[in-house]
Amino acid sequence: NQETVSFLKDEESILKILTDANITNVNDIKVIALHQKCTCLYINSSSGEFVISVYKSTIREKNDDGIFTVRDWGDELELYKIYTARDFMQIVSETENMMNSTKQTFETEALKLQENGLLYGNEKGLDLLKPLTRIEAATMILRALGESTTNKTTTQTFADVPATHWGYGAAENAYSLGLIKGVGDDMFAPDDIVTGPQFATMVLRAGNYADFNWEEALDILIDEGIISVEDTAAMDFFTRGDMAKIIYEARAKGLLN
Repeated sequence: NQETVSFLKDEESILKILTDANITNVNDIKVIALHQKCTCLYINSSSGEFVISVYKSTIREKNDDGIFTVRDWGDELELYKIYTARDFMQIVSETENMMNSTKQTFETEALKLQENGLLYGNEKGLDLLKPLTRIEAATMILRALGESTTNKTTTQTFADVPATHWGYGAAENAYSLGLIKGVGDDMFAPDDIVTGPQFATMVLRAGNYADFNWEEALDILIDEGIISVEDTAAMDFFTRGDMAKIIYEARAKGLLN
């Protein structure tokens, strides 16, 4: 798509979108394609994680009268608009059941974790296509290790996870065990979305791995036989289902004990 390519080359337009959204101090920016349905620009900054949709595929549908119509995939997703990563994932997961047809949910592994009291559901059930936050990730790994998710300290480490926060104990305990670090300035960013490599890094730390490049964390899990190359193909957008797969297999392989 030439329009998409032109936009990605237009640094001034991208900079204006970021400036208008008061986003500064960009740490990482990359193009991500989601199963040929959508291409987006992922931005990691000191303000959080954001996504700009730059391309949507078209869908050819036949109605009850046998007449074909063509429309854009993802009606709720606006091109060249910036979203928080969390909002973007919410729209993607609710669009035309797209995720159901293109992304595994790893329901079998999730149900096993639920049976063992490690994974809880919500009003939507296990909600396996939902993105995972940092505080949820910390909580899950602590449960998998058999560690407490309640408070062990009276000292508050993170300004954005006070004692009144539901995940206070998990944040404090995960930090004290070296499983997850803050994001700087005494902040934990509990609601930031976790990526596949970030979650894999937490799992490897829990398994006492040392001196590895976090960007290669998923590759290490592949080498350990916890996930396959095929499993990682759709982990650009990391979900609760992906988390369940990794936790289940890591426990089965003895990495988390």
